Amino acid sequence: MTFLGRLFGQSNIIHIHTDKQQYYAGDLVTGQVTLSVVQPLHVDGVYLKINGNELTEFDVTRSRTVKDPHDPQKNIVETYTERVNGHHTFFRRRYCIYATKSTLSSGNFVFPFQFQLDQKLPGTFEIYNKRQYSRSLQASLRYHVEAEVAVPGMLKPNLYHSQDILINEPLRNMLMSSDTLKEAKVTFLCCIPKGTVTMSANIDKNAYSPGETVQLHLIVDNSESQVDLEAFTLKLRKDLSVHAGSDTFYGNGTVIKASSPGVRAGDRADRYIQLSLPHDTEPSTRSKLIECEYELNVVLKVPWSPDVVTKQAVQIVAAQRQDYVSKLQYPSGWEPSVMPMSDLQSMSYISY
Repeated sequence: MTFLGRLFGQSNIIHIHTDKQQYYAGDLVTGQVTLSVVQPLHVDGVYLKINGNELTEFDVTRSRTVKDPHDPQKNIVETYTERVNGHHTFFRRRYCIYATKSTLSSGNFVFPFQFQLDQKLPGTFEIYNKRQYSRSLQASLRYHVEAEVAVPGMLKPNLYHSQDILINEPLRNMLMSSDTLKEAKVTFLCCIPKGTVTMSANIDKNAYSPGETVQLHLIVDNSESQVDLEAFTLKLRKDLSVHAGSDTFYGNGTVIKASSPGVRAGDRADRYIQLSLPHDTEPSTRSKLIECEYELNVVLKVPWSPDVVTKQAVQIVAAQRQDYVSKLQYPSGWEPSVMPMSDLQSMSYISY
């Protein structure tokens, strides 16, 4: 049931909502906790929790020496599968945003809050049961905020509600187009000079969301060469490393690939090429247990000579979740009691 639907119910509810779903490391997170009291509620305080952690899990193949079951005098080497896992917590904090030991009568209460994200936080990430890696691989890096009303009494459950927040690594460069230029000498049979070729590859920006289209502007000047150039190959490569203890799972490979016709000797080509990112492309991140980075390679095949290659780093940001509501809709006549802003940076907390 939606938050608005629950507001019209007959139970006390608590709800937490951030003003945005997606942030970059270093951003200021703002939001509010809403408490709707329908029946008298005994309260031992209202709390806000923030949590960030990463989990990894995959199978590894090992070998060991054992006795030969058919000949106990001999040893044999057998292989076996072992499940390994890793866990790392970035932070796990509990703040008291409303200190009270009282009974709240019916009414609505809003507790605004804000906190600054560390500038070095790694980005949100998740892989689960993907065939292109291994169905054994699971890796997640998640952040969430949680609101809680502490209710006295062992048999009375606390009220709580949580929300995931997506955090991207800070942009390694300003969000802008990226250009690389490469000039190479062309030879025949590796030693006879046949002129030079120049290739320029420009992408419209250096950070993309899954499902977006990469716009590539490719200029090849073969006017000073006597050799026909073969086809271009464009590849978006992913380098993925997932760690668990001393073990590492590697998931490197090509995400998307495209080709374009070559350029004849004495000609010049000016082309625009589009590459659509898959909707399930994992975001870039660099953490203790998970590393995922991308590079766009443009390879120009030159007969009898080394290939001309340009390489550009590309950052992938996390995809927006479809279940996030950007703005809460309250019923008409909504006039809650708004409490003072809780700035978590200036407040003490406990680790839990």
